[in-house]
Amino acid sequence: MANVRVRFEEIDYLTVCRIDVRPGKGAVFVRGAKGEADFYVRLNNSTRLLNTADTLDYVRSRGWS
Repeated sequence: MANVRVRFEEIDYLTVCRIDVRPGKGAVFVRGAKGEADFYVRLNNSTRLLNTADTLDYVRSRGWS
């Protein structure tokens, strides 16, 4: 949660929740109920689950190895 900032702003008389997330210093995996670990990336306005090979490429490209 150290990289997450939540704010509420008024825009045209409506309240909007704004969430800003700073990049992490390393890879973070989501653990499922069966212990499997999934790796997701945010690309533009969508979230994508990466397979193992793509995850390794992504992690290496960030210098997190």
